Amino acid sequence: MNHLNQALASSLQSLEMALLFLSQEVYKLEGMKKPLSMLSRAIEADPTSEALWMMYLLIYYSNIESMGKDDMFSYAVKNNERSYGLWLMYINSRIHLDDRLVAYNAALTVLCRQASAFDKGNMYASACILDLFLQMMDCLCMSGNVGKAIQKIQGLFPVAANSDEPHFLLLSDILACLTNSDKYIFWVCCVYLVIYRKLPDAIVQCFECDKELLAIEWPYVHLPNEEKQRAVKLVEMAVDSVEMSVNSESLESDKNSRMAQQFALSHIRCTLVFDGLACCQNLLGKYTKLHPSCVELVLLSARLKKNGLGSVSFEGFEEAISNWPKEVPGIHCIWNQYIECALQEEGPDFAKELTVRWFNSVSKVQYTQNEILDAVDSNSSIGSLESASASNPDFLIPNSNQMDTMFGLINLSLAKLLHNDHVEAHVAIDRALKAAPPQHIKHCLSEHAVFLLNHEPKLRKDAPVSEKLKILNGYLNDTQALPVCEPLSRRFIDNIEKPKVQQLISSILSPVSSDFSLVNLVLEVWYGPSLLPPKSNQPKELVDFVEAILEMVPSNYPIALSVCKLLCRGYSYINVTSDSVLYWACSILVDAIFHAIPVPPEFVWVEAAGILGDISGVEFISDRFYKKALSAHPFSIKLWICYYNLSKSRGYVSTVIQKARERGIEKKISYGLRNREWIGNSFQCNGWWTLRKLFGYLPSFDWSCGGICEFVERIKEAQHSCGEGRMFLVEQNSENSSSSYRRGKQMDGKSKFKDGHRGTCVCQKVTRDELGKPPGSALFWRGE
Repeated sequence: MNHLNQALASSLQSLEMALLFLSQEVYKLEGMKKPLSMLSRAIEADPTSEALWMMYLLIYYSNIESMGKDDMFSYAVKNNERSYGLWLMYINSRIHLDDRLVAYNAALTVLCRQASAFDKGNMYASACILDLFLQMMDCLCMSGNVGKAIQKIQGLFPVAANSDEPHFLLLSDILACLTNSDKYIFWVCCVYLVIYRKLPDAIVQCFECDKELLAIEWPYVHLPNEEKQRAVKLVEMAVDSVEMSVNSESLESDKNSRMAQQFALSHIRCTLVFDGLACCQNLLGKYTKLHPSCVELVLLSARLKKNGLGSVSFEGFEEAISNWPKEVPGIHCIWNQYIECALQEEGPDFAKELTVRWFNSVSKVQYTQNEILDAVDSNSSIGSLESASASNPDFLIPNSNQMDTMFGLINLSLAKLLHNDHVEAHVAIDRALKAAPPQHIKHCLSEHAVFLLNHEPKLRKDAPVSEKLKILNGYLNDTQALPVCEPLSRRFIDNIEKPKVQQLISSILSPVSSDFSLVNLVLEVWYGPSLLPPKSNQPKELVDFVEAILEMVPSNYPIALSVCKLLCRGYSYINVTSDSVLYWACSILVDAIFHAIPVPPEFVWVEAAGILGDISGVEFISDRFYKKALSAHPFSIKLWICYYNLSKSRGYVSTVIQKARERGIEKKISYGLRNREWIGNSFQCNGWWTLRKLFGYLPSFDWSCGGICEFVERIKEAQHSCGEGRMFLVEQNSENSSSSYRRGKQMDGKSKFKDGHRGTCVCQKVTRDELGKPPGSALFWRGE
């Protein structure tokens, strides 16, 4: 034991000395030799030190593009089999797709074996296994291997098709190593991938971090009957699996209980996609009985209740309030949503009545019957809304939890506002923001921003943008104390005993980006989805505003994307006299994406690539972008196609093809290019699908009839397979016809095709000139 302690102390000392030396000679190649030598000797003495290996590999490969003959990553994981961070580095060092997939499998196999032997029920080990599994599935999807990803998921079924990869780890083995809370995420992601042929954006954005299910969106999608049955079967298996887990283990922990509730909500939303509202009532009833204290379930049930005219019925809110357990926090939240819904549906008079009812119901709970009777006998006022003050909110139950306190104060602000007491309303909403717990800060921030927009003189329509920037800075200062989600790969730092060494390592690693979602939430409240101020004739105002936002949150790529879209569309109210503004917009877009830690998901890079491809004169920026993009997502077919299209105009197509060949994806890229070619036009990689001949074939799908039978259903399947949004049929019946069809509502009529087969038409008429396509052709494109 003494020998072990001495070895650990020696390793820590060597690490500290190396990092101190490196901090003095940073970015100088000669200055790296000595710390590398020190770390190398320390690793020889203690090869199982995760921190030593992490720092050694980061420094050693920081100026080396290829591994060379010595694969140091392999040595690292052999000596540190339980290290998620080292396995992630090992995986990312594999530059060929097949090698990358083998590396994922190797990492998951070892981590699952270690978890079964030593870390059963360990939350960190489970989170690491889940994260690597999801990253592997994302890699398959972006590399054009969605079919393989679905095949892996089908391996969960009791009688599964034989896999052509028998040496790969089964998903059931992964599932057995996950905690209950992670099993919920596992199942939801598997179901989502089978339905939409990709992972949820909300999950992909949380790679290497803790994950939640509430942010997942479930848009409507049409599935062929066979695919729908497969998805329904998987949902049933997921429900059975989690119910067995719940029966074997308790839901006493807060995280397990929260994730069980989120799984229930996901199940209901998924069922809404498949079967509509009518089929969800029994499911809602089942889950509300199972989770009676889940506010989100109760509110969903209330909102889904409709009256005879199809409008929201307030009966659901009344039932929720009367049935809510008094000892459980959440009643103020239910009242809040009831009042907000009433304000939107019925107007301020009914909402005002509800605020009085809310306050009286709170007073009945707060004050005993004797206190109320005494107040009546003495003609004194107790618990009146008019006398209630946010400065001394005695109407709230003592020792209320943070959520109830926050929603109680928001309700008081609404009540005071509806009774024309703007001063007290302002005090109440300010106190609500200060009382907001981390999980509800976004909701409260949105309410606060709406209040200021409507009732703060500084934010009147003609107010300078600088006033809003001051308020934004204030919001950021208020939320700085919120916990920052540290990536799983950096958790090893917490195991280092010396704070000084922890600080040295943290200073070398790029800091985790600030959360831009809070800033953008406020901007959306003020300006709408564009996040940008109203129309301005002067680009300088736009530039100054965006630069100020990026100074607050340098990684805010959504606002940079919004600026680029605005300028590329060529809005007439922006007087762009030169290409300099466009160049600036592209520059800030790339810089914002580069600043983001962890690395942004693939769809962000693809969207940026589409923008850069439409702008001339930004070659230098594009070169920087693709070097980084294809390093972050080296197997993204969409990014490679964008890069290929750029290379055609720049004259280095052969170089791009060679690089793709080195990664083992050149066939997938060629495949994608063949099947995404627009007749007579160059095709930009933005997810559009086309047909090369009238009712000819879709080469990317193995259809025995060539895709002619049940034509529209086939195309919906094609659209669904590429994970894009809605698509619409464009049909040209003859060369002499002057009309074709474009996006619109699905119609009941049948459209007769050239060979006598029929398909459903989903269109409205437009002229052929609008489409700019030759006669006798068919085109499908994605809706806006």
